[in-house]
Amino acid sequence: MNDSYRKRPHTKAFTLIELLVVIVIITVLSVVALPRFLNLQSDSRIAIFNGAQSQFQSAITFAHSKWLVNGGGNSEMNDLPGFGEDTNGNPQLDINDEGYPLGVDKNSPMGAPYNIGKGHQGCVAIWDAIMNTVLTV
Repeated sequence: MNDSYRKRPHTKAFTLIELLVVIVIITVLSVVALPRFLNLQSDSRIAIFNGAQSQFQSAITFAHSKWLVNGGGNSEMNDLPGFGEDTNGNPQLDINDEGYPLGVDKNSPMGAPYNIGKGHQGCVAIWDAIMNTVLTV
């Protein structure tokens, strides 16, 4: 009975060299791959910016098209119909004589003294008027 405890079956295991090789390979892969994965956050920010820029450009083009459809010509247009409406459904986007957004509520400066797109408040107002519009024909 004593002999049965002494004879153990031969087990296979990794040698120390094999384990070190695997650790070195994993280290090299992580050094190569880690910077790429860390760069994903800046890539996503760039993609978000590009999406907003594309949306803004499309909205400007659409506002110009609405200006042409509404008889644009070479004249300014206050409160472009069907585009840039406020929460009550009133048009507020004003267009210059070239057909591009100039500001909001330009014809009523007492109600909106930031009306021509100047300064932080004016930029935010024109951004909201352009970007918060559903682009429909």
